[in-house]
Amino acid sequence: MEAEVELYRQRLQATIEEYESSREEMQASNEELQSANEEPRSTMEELKTSKEELQSMNEELATVSQENRHRVDELSQLSHDLQNLLASTDIATLFLTIQDRAVHAPDRKNCSTFATPTGVGRLRI
Repeated sequence: MEAEVELYRQRLQATIEEYESSREEMQASNEELQSANEEPRSTMEELKTSKEELQSMNEELATVSQENRHRVDELSQLSHDLQNLLASTDIATLFLTIQDRAVHAPDRKNCSTFATPTGVGRLRI
């Protein structure tokens, strides 16, 4: 009977050692999995931050785009008003650059040689 008890003790000790070994292996595997999960988590956080930055930039661009559309509308209206003013007056008009070069003559028949296609870009005398 003592031999039987000793045999059970040895089996129990072997089982305990197997359990401890398995537990250590499982713990090591668990740590590896946690480490492996950390990289995708970090990448997800970076992607979330990038997404928020892109959304903010998109909002800013939408605002700038809207402001530009408003400016284009204003300039278009001013251009139409100027064209209507020039068309309704019978005054010869010649547009010059800072260097006194003719750049535009809407009423060409009243602006002498500057109003001809070859006159645009010539120096004013």
